[in-house]
Amino acid sequence: MKFKTIYLEIGNKCNLQCSFCPPVERAVTYMEPNRFRTILEKIAQHTEQITLHLMGEPFAHPEILAIIAEGSRQKIPLNMTTNGILLRKIHYEPLFNSSMRQINFSLQSFYDNFPRRDPKPYLKRILDFVTLAEIVRPDLYVNFRLWDLNHLEEPTSSPGLEIRRIIENHYQIDFGSLKVNIKRRKGYKVRGRIYVNFDSRFEWPSLNGPSLGEQGKCYGLIDQIGILADGTVVPCCLDKEGILKLGNIHKQSLEEIVKTERSEKIRSGFRSGILHESLCQRCSFVRRFSRRLPKNMP
Repeated sequence: MKFKTIYLEIGNKCNLQCSFCPPVERAVTYMEPNRFRTILEKIAQHTEQITLHLMGEPFAHPEILAIIAEGSRQKIPLNMTTNGILLRKIHYEPLFNSSMRQINFSLQSFYDNFPRRDPKPYLKRILDFVTLAEIVRPDLYVNFRLWDLNHLEEPTSSPGLEIRRIIENHYQIDFGSLKVNIKRRKGYKVRGRIYVNFDSRFEWPSLNGPSLGEQGKCYGLIDQIGILADGTVVPCCLDKEGILKLGNIHKQSLEEIVKTERSEKIRSGFRSGILHESLCQRCSFVRRFSRRLPKNMP
């Protein structure tokens, strides 16, 4: 089996605590570069790309440069999601390596944590990096994420409007002219391979949440799978606490893990529109997936 994306969590600690992202209950864990390399060797043939994220901030990893270097040696396309707060020039060269495919900057994280702070210095650091990337790595995808919209397609706080204005001025674009409709389209091209990505907030699934029903389809174990920092394998990138443990990549091969009885049941359920697991039955994101998945998903 080959996945489109494997979410590989290199660390579960973040430098921020956003209101839209619940605290991680697991013990703080950072994946060592040697273990990271071993995992890459085990999963490389089973994925088209790896995203260095599930929970945690990648740049908070004390050995992030060694982690990126290991990924580059394996020549696997890497994606990264970051709030950008810790981005420094020391990271530039590793990030410009040909194995780095895409970087997502979650800009809503800044004004959620610092609603009264001037965002200009923060954005300047990110925009300086992206400007250089356009020269050094014009094939590098960059997404500016603004995942804090309401039903009117507007940011839910005024600092969000300021960040939008700064980006508009920098790239000489008008977001108003894009006619944003997040139900139909989320990504809008700025220029080259630079995009702005709009979306509303979502709630992380929890066993304490209300059941939303047993019907629904998902990409978990079909297009994607997740590996937590301690090696625990989970069906998707929203199982932040490892509730749906399928196995451990340090003790088993990925082939063994995806063929377990639990894995097969979850996957066949997603394909037929049945949510077997309690966590999945409480996941509102399943409803987003279900609208996009084809009726006869293979």
